[in-house]
Amino acid sequence: MAPTMIHIWYTREPGTTFDYSYYTTEHIPLALSIRGRDHGAKAHSVTRFDQASGDMSSGFHLAAIFEFSEKQQYEAAMADERTEDIMDDVPNFTKVTLVFLVGEVLSTG
Repeated sequence: MAPTMIHIWYTREPGTTFDYSYYTTEHIPLALSIRGRDHGAKAHSVTRFDQASGDMSSGFHLAAIFEFSEKQQYEAAMADERTEDIMDDVPNFTKVTLVFLVGEVLSTG
């Protein structure tokens, strides 16, 4: 079975803010406590776009990526009733639109 990745992109919208400290110290540990411990997310990464290049026009504040060994683990994580706790936490650090992309890994290097 091929690994499955979930990408969560946080859009940059006029007048919005993003609490990066809260996100990394509170939200990510919450997500990992559910997706990682109980449903096998084997890796994650978080990329902040606005300061790496100094370009504030990227259209996104941040992207988070979670890797699951197989699609069934991802599906179980999303079906877990505690996933609602993760989504309910979002207003604590931002009010932007989230973009979710889920896919099968075809190649890595």
